[in-house]
Amino acid sequence: MKLIKDIQDILPPKQGRPRKFKSPQQLFDAANEYFEHCRLNPWQKQDFIKSGPNAGQKCSVDLETPYTYQGLCIHLGVNSQYFNEFKEGLKIKEVEEDLHFSVIAKYIHDVISSQRFEGAMVGAFNPLIVSRLEGLTDKQEITATNTNISVNVQDKGLKDKLDEE
Repeated sequence: MKLIKDIQDILPPKQGRPRKFKSPQQLFDAANEYFEHCRLNPWQKQDFIKSGPNAGQKCSVDLETPYTYQGLCIHLGVNSQYFNEFKEGLKIKEVEEDLHFSVIAKYIHDVISSQRFEGAMVGAFNPLIVSRLEGLTDKQEITATNTNISVNVQDKGLKDKLDEE
């Protein structure tokens, strides 16, 4: 992951500041560089060999690096607020270049979302975390229609005690 070296690169943009990306193609290429970087740099998990002659020995296991908007923004050299405001600003304008930027932003969203869902479906990522990140909820509505509860007590002593109360 590429770290930002100059504070000016993460400060909020000034009015009239030129865009970070001069063209939709430049944003597209930078996003694909991030996706490729994630693919080529998996996370390492320390685990133990479970069986065989080497059972109990430590080993490293490659884990797929999930695509994230925060990771993308760091790679692009912008903060997430800048990227969100950039995307929102595209919805207002109807300039052809902005429409092209909008298509690229949608592509980026789809790639990140698709990788999350697919990773969760095959067990590479935690499905609960993915569903939260994607804003999915699993709601169940339970409605009680019968509000009368009838209890039949068989024990004579207990029945008399309950009747007293």
